[in-house]
Amino acid sequence: MGPRPFLRPYPTQTLLLGPTLHHLPLPLPRIRTLRLPVTRPTDGVDRYCGRMGGGRSPLLHCAFPPPPPPLFASIAFLLLLPFVLFYYNRAFTTANGLLLASACVALVSILLVWSRFIKLRAARKGVPVRWFIGDDVAGRVSNRGIKSGKAEREGVVFFSNGDVYEGELHKGRCHGSGAYRFYVKGRYEGDWFDGKYDGHGIESWARGSRYRGQYRQGMRHGFGVYRFYDGDSYAGEWVGGQSHGCGVQTFSEGSCYSGEFKCGVKHGLGRYRFR
Repeated sequence: MGPRPFLRPYPTQTLLLGPTLHHLPLPLPRIRTLRLPVTRPTDGVDRYCGRMGGGRSPLLHCAFPPPPPPLFASIAFLLLLPFVLFYYNRAFTTANGLLLASACVALVSILLVWSRFIKLRAARKGVPVRWFIGDDVAGRVSNRGIKSGKAEREGVVFFSNGDVYEGELHKGRCHGSGAYRFYVKGRYEGDWFDGKYDGHGIESWARGSRYRGQYRQGMRHGFGVYRFYDGDSYAGEWVGGQSHGCGVQTFSEGSCYSGEFKCGVKHGLGRYRFR
């Protein structure tokens, strides 16, 4: 029995039937791909890179967008229209034919430019590119010792707006320890839970502000120290992203307040020392 001929997969299938896998020893190990909860746009391309068990080379799973509607029929009709009119209408002069042909060429150029603009605009709205490192076998222990019954990986995520995340991922979201770099804005490095800041972390911004402390559900919650870019600072308790509880606030001119806060303002018992 001869070798099985290679069948080209459909655009929605993975490349597991590619000819490169025929060189691997049989039987092939069991592969489980990670399904990310991301809505794939029509003109986007998802690139998922994972690594098989046993240290083999990574596999690339791609979902190509459907091809754009062809313009060949419209172009052919517009180009043949002057010749048809010239053949059936004797009053249709050569000058009129040249003018109509020029108008058709201009219209075709506009259509091509517009289709190119639509493609570029859709490409900017594509989903982020994810590069995963590690196994996705359920029940294994990750590099940080976190045991779970679902897939856990470490990787790098490049977003279309320029942001970059590098760290642990779970179900396609930031989960565990990782660093998120905002494009020309700032950086966060610390603990994550289900795509939000949760735990201990350090948040720094391009203007010079910096926060180091605890987070919960994406907001500052617990104890932390915030140093503003103008020289002021606050060290104390936080609730829901605002100073709430006991804390110490110092100002750049030398004044200092130590006492109670509520919803970001001084409230309750406290002591204010002027310069």
